[in-house]
Amino acid sequence: KQWYQRRVRGVWGCLAFILSLVGNTIVLVASVRYKAIKLDRISIVLLENLAVADIGISLFLNLPNLVSVSKFGCPLYEYEYDSKSVPVLLLQVLGTTCAGINC
Repeated sequence: KQWYQRRVRGVWGCLAFILSLVGNTIVLVASVRYKAIKLDRISIVLLENLAVADIGISLFLNLPNLVSVSKFGCPLYEYEYDSKSVPVLLLQVLGTTCAGINC
């Protein structure tokens, strides 16, 4: 790949990594410490678990891939999100279960 493609991929990876950590940390702090999210308990537990899983993906999958791109110019693996990813499926399940009742 060309040098500019590696730069764009590196900047995109850094931005995604930082925003993922900051956003998911905000969700966890808001739900655990301040009880700011007003949903039923099951939905809050699902959101908290999703935030923890997303932080884990950022730390154990995205960060090594980002280091590999910046150091060697190629990713450890190629991956992409599709309609079968966990966050998309969770949102689909929450949307269909909350459609008929007041969540």
